[in-house]
Amino acid sequence: MLALLLLAVFALPDAGLIAPLVTTAIIVLTVYEAAYVAEALRSGINTVPRGQVEASRALGFTLSQTLRLVVVPQAARAVVQPLGNVLIALLMNTALTATVGVVELTSATNKVNLVQAQPIPIFGAAGLVYMALALVIGLGAGRIEKRVAIRR
Repeated sequence: MLALLLLAVFALPDAGLIAPLVTTAIIVLTVYEAAYVAEALRSGINTVPRGQVEASRALGFTLSQTLRLVVVPQAARAVVQPLGNVLIALLMNTALTATVGVVELTSATNKVNLVQAQPIPIFGAAGLVYMALALVIGLGAGRIEKRVAIRR
């Protein structure tokens, strides 16, 4: 992630691709996390038993009907928690954007620390904010997972 960010910020302008710093950071984070989202979705689709697809085809469903009515609803249940984990990783990876000058929580905390010179309480508070945000995302993903779970 850091290598991609450094390349995008410092090498792309030399190649003639100039964009604002925040836009570049958002694009790099999106491209980086897209691979993890795709893997979570792929694994969710793989959780649907092959017999389900075969049964829908035997019933005469088209491919789009099979995907819309059989595969996606079952896969959606399986990908809630992995997507929550990817979102938490994205939250934590935003801290790396401070290395190239994007002002976010970590860099703002560092600026406050330079003025106040009390690193333990200041960075401790930033860590608690990251922890609280990750906890909210995790609890939200858990709650969504329980809502979409099949009652057996």
